Amino acid sequence: MVKVRLQGPADEVKSFKAKIEADKGFVVLSSSELLQNKGTRTHKRLYMDVTETKYQAV
Repeated sequence: MVKVRLQGPADEVKSFKAKIEADKGFVVLSSSELLQNKGTRTHKRLYMDVTETKYQAV
């Protein structure tokens, strides 16, 4: 398992989170809500616990 921190504009963070969740090579074990970043109004952050699956593409 790895801990992932996504940081950037809210729409990009949400988009990247969706791509990770849709990828059959990964399983998202947990995910935080979108959080405000201190010191900036434009960037948000999100934390995820992610693990690899045994999935093999055909």
